[in-house]
Amino acid sequence: MASGHASLVRCHLKEAATVLEIRTPDGHVTVPAGEQCSFGRGLDIVDLVLTDDRRVHRHAGTAVVDEDSWTLHNDGRWLRLRVTALDRRAFDVLEPGSVLRVPWDRARVDIVVGTDTIGFEAHHHGLALPAPRPLAVDPGDARTAIPRAIARDSGAFRALLALCEPRLTESGSDDLPTNQEIALRLNRSGVEERRVTAKTVERRLDYCRRRLELKGRAEQGSNLGVDHRALRRQLIEAALMAGLVGVADLELLRPAEDEPERPGATT
Repeated sequence: MASGHASLVRCHLKEAATVLEIRTPDGHVTVPAGEQCSFGRGLDIVDLVLTDDRRVHRHAGTAVVDEDSWTLHNDGRWLRLRVTALDRRAFDVLEPGSVLRVPWDRARVDIVVGTDTIGFEAHHHGLALPAPRPLAVDPGDARTAIPRAIARDSGAFRALLALCEPRLTESGSDDLPTNQEIALRLNRSGVEERRVTAKTVERRLDYCRRRLELKGRAEQGSNLGVDHRALRRQLIEAALMAGLVGVADLELLRPAEDEPERPGATT
């Protein structure tokens, strides 16, 4: 039985050259090469119980350790997993059903529940890790994104903030504002010097994608329907994970009391 809190169960320790040490506030568990450790909130289902929060899947994910690295599986149905390097500014976001070969010796794994996170630290000890190799990755998903600053007083930041507003105001919201809706929101805020159009919004969001080093900018091909929505969801997740936008930032979109609302935008 693993050492640590009573909620750490069924992850057995045996001598091995390569191990993954999982640390939580309640204790730690060591997973040797050739073994795996599932996690979530289901006491009788998973090896590592992280929480009793009913918003979390009973079986949220699994860490699988091999001789030279470890992989993380998102076994949930709708919650995303965030993997953040502890020694550098880098992270990955795993959609449900995705698998990632984790490229860092020290990382934090979080289950994303709205604007909250619940997780653990993972320390890999053993042979050198290979270069990052994501598995079963959606072509539109961000991998190992390294966030760069986006000026808070810029139009790009305001467009990004308006895109993320539904998630910031309602935990778990899956609403994805269109360019037209974002333009209307910005024009009504009274903070823009001139009328913003949907095309302007798209250019601003493309800039944000470049700053976040995300793939799949709008000008690179077909972005209609599901693909376009995937790009927006990708950008929202990256911005929230990097902490680029927060609830307090929404003050930037509130109309000035002494200014009338400006007319909406057209394409």
